[in-house]
Amino acid sequence: MCIRDRKFSYPFACIIFGIIGIPLGIQPRRSARSYSLILSLGVFLIYYILISIGEGLVKSGLIPVFVGAWLPNIALISLGVYLFVKAAHESPIKILAWLGEILDRLFQFFQELFAKG
Repeated sequence: MCIRDRKFSYPFACIIFGIIGIPLGIQPRRSARSYSLILSLGVFLIYYILISIGEGLVKSGLIPVFVGAWLPNIALISLGVYLFVKAAHESPIKILAWLGEILDRLFQFFQELFAKG
């Protein structure tokens, strides 16, 4: 992919991460302390995977370079809008609740494991 096409799409990702971070930051949490770290790494991993997919599709000639460069941004801005709508209606995000339950169970497992000694 040409650097010219990435010149604006990669810096725009900072704005998108902010748009995603605001509704995630105001969600009520009842899970382990590492919840925010895992969630932020997950969002970044999704962005990186989408970058790789976009570059692969461009190199194979299936999509134009412009679309390949902006594919991760388009996908994550859609996620950000969805999260903003959910936050505005104060409705829980089911995936986050599910992730919170998994992290709670892992935290309890490790507490019991280390307490036994």
